[in-house]
Amino acid sequence: MKHAYGIYEDTLVVVRRLKRAPGFVCAVIAILALTVGANTTAISLLNAVALRPLPVRDADRLVLLTPTDNRGVQSRLIHHRDIIELAQLPVFETLSLYSGGGILWTEARGTTGEGAIEAVTPGFHEALGLRPFLGRFFGEGERAGAGQVEAVAVISHRFWQRHYGSDPKAIGEQLLINAVPFTVIGVTPRAYGGLYIESGVDFSIPVAVLGHQLVTNQYPAATPGRPVRANHGVGHLRAGVSLEEARAAVETAWQSLRANTAPAGLSATEQADLRQQHIKIEAVTAGISTIWTRNRDVLNTLAGATAVLLVLGCVNLAGLLLARLAARDHELFLHLSLGASGGRISRQLLIEGFVLALLGSVAGVTVAWWASSGLTLLLWEGSTALALSVTPDQRVLTLNLMMVFAIASLIAILPAWIANRRTRFITAKHVTRSTMGWSKALLVTQVALSLALLAHAALFTSSLSRLRGLDSGVRAEGIRWTRLLAQPGGYRDINEIAYYPELLRRLSAVPGIDAVAFTHHFPAFFNFSDLVTEFPIARSGVADPSAAATGMMEYVSPGFFATIGTPLMQGRDVRWSDDATGPAVAVVNQALSARLFPGNDALGQRIRIGDDPARAAVEIIGI
Repeated sequence: MKHAYGIYEDTLVVVRRLKRAPGFVCAVIAILALTVGANTTAISLLNAVALRPLPVRDADRLVLLTPTDNRGVQSRLIHHRDIIELAQLPVFETLSLYSGGGILWTEARGTTGEGAIEAVTPGFHEALGLRPFLGRFFGEGERAGAGQVEAVAVISHRFWQRHYGSDPKAIGEQLLINAVPFTVIGVTPRAYGGLYIESGVDFSIPVAVLGHQLVTNQYPAATPGRPVRANHGVGHLRAGVSLEEARAAVETAWQSLRANTAPAGLSATEQADLRQQHIKIEAVTAGISTIWTRNRDVLNTLAGATAVLLVLGCVNLAGLLLARLAARDHELFLHLSLGASGGRISRQLLIEGFVLALLGSVAGVTVAWWASSGLTLLLWEGSTALALSVTPDQRVLTLNLMMVFAIASLIAILPAWIANRRTRFITAKHVTRSTMGWSKALLVTQVALSLALLAHAALFTSSLSRLRGLDSGVRAEGIRWTRLLAQPGGYRDINEIAYYPELLRRLSAVPGIDAVAFTHHFPAFFNFSDLVTEFPIARSGVADPSAAATGMMEYVSPGFFATIGTPLMQGRDVRWSDDATGPAVAVVNQALSARLFPGNDALGQRIRIGDDPARAAVEIIGI
């Protein structure tokens, strides 16, 4: 009890001492708030997008299967038949067909908006260990190949709260998705936010309705006999199966599967593409993150830079504490002359270091709480609200406490050790030499770390300057964009041929607007480019797959290129008369023109886009 009372008394002495040095305390807290705050911000962001497991069963065994070309780039879609065959491999416990991340228009109880979609096969939610909050999940009647699948939807808990006011009577009600009526049959648990962690999920539908009841740009109307397909497969590995073992098993099975049989209903081009496809398997323990995919190197570099900054801050603090210690020589000698022991003085210095570290780290976590959300919003380019929470959670706070203890030990032990030596050797000569030795070591460390950070900042600034100087082909200044959403219950069966030109004319007449154009994807296209289908594009009449290029297709109105500041090098722009009643036309970029027609004038030439017969002979009218 006597020893505990001594620590309490020493703590009170330290607090009173710090109150008499507000400038010193503020300097320490500011340094720690900057260094700990920056480090905690980087850790929080990395944790949110790459480390935090999804709230599902056995997230560490969750994998994503993606069809790719020979370059490892996602190509085409994976068929339901292939998923059924691969699910028989002993490496998988479960395997489902999956498409997600898209944003569609919704209308519920007279309220319109946008929602993130997941299209899955029955059993997907159960495989994740989820139980419906209300209603049910998909059953065998919604499985592909079970005949005409009903248009039903399972909505997320947040969508249920936002659009149905947490009303249990939402089960059985109608939800319009891209103007197609779906019946709500269930609500997912609150914790489940979907595999795409930034956009989240608002509703799930059976994958079998894609291209049938629900037709989108990514899933156009399916021709009779076309097999059910989607972007990915999502599976659970069996316990004890490694990712490398799963990759080897799938690669072996896929070589036989793609060579021997092909799903019925595929065109000759699609069959040729299938024979060149590979299956990539990745772990998705933390979900699918667009921020992590696009900024992996940036985030890793940021984490490294903040770690160096943290070390530099600790070294600065140690130097600051040593300077304070050197200025308190008379105080220490006075305490010794009054009977204080060297151990007591060292203990007070240890307590002082831990108190300062605790105060500074609390300030650092406060900074990180604000900065992590701000940094994520800067990196997030999605057209919908960010669903990801990046504020420090229990894992980050636990790591932060460990970091605080390490910092406190570093900045407290060294001054306490030196003070203990001073109490043993009273001669000024020895004290001066001891302090000078440590000061030189700290100075060298500070200079080295500062130079490293300075070089890093110079390289980063140079790279940023070069990126800002690149010509993106789009005039960013002054451009604003919005989405067109129909009013609830209105605008049914409109005459699009007359409606859109008139709407464009009225918008163009608004004061302050120079030009207006319509487009299907742009600029949200760049935020979800990994979800937009890439089409094989080739010269008309050329069947050789190796002669085809791969590209994305966009629908635009007249004046689109002038509006975004992209000049036409040759030919003309699209016109309102270039509608479905006339010949199919396209404006292509210079890269595609050179790829398909090297050394020749591409104007007037015809190309084939995908396998749709309506796009088998599209005339190039502009470059």
